[in-house]
Amino acid sequence: MRDTEQQSWHRRVDANWPGVRITHAEVEPPRGGGESRPLLRAAVELGTLLPADVQVEAAGSSGKPTETQAVRMWSAGRYREGVFVFEATVHRQVAGSESLVVQVRPARGYDLPPVAAPLDASAQRARGGGPAD
Repeated sequence: MRDTEQQSWHRRVDANWPGVRITHAEVEPPRGGGESRPLLRAAVELGTLLPADVQVEAAGSSGKPTETQAVRMWSAGRYREGVFVFEATVHRQVAGSESLVVQVRPARGYDLPPVAAPLDASAQRARGGGPAD
């Protein structure tokens, strides 16, 4: 029996998933006034996987204690071999959330544990939160 494309993709994701990690995440303040939103940027090490093989999201509190907002992040290009930058604009409340986390999941609804990381401490300081060095 020949493997289907889907089975081949699953094997490739399974083999590479242990090496997937978020190497950096930060919030860049809005550039303009008024309606502009902060930009969330994350560097994700994918190894031989491609951005189309994963789904990257940022999740944080929207300001209400029981409400979490997830925002899909999109590939903005390759940073270096095997590392890609993902970006999304986020609401100010989410950008300022102490619980802001970036998570990576396989695409196509494939069920593997997500890779997750909170914003770097340096990024939290830049937006006015987190401990100082």
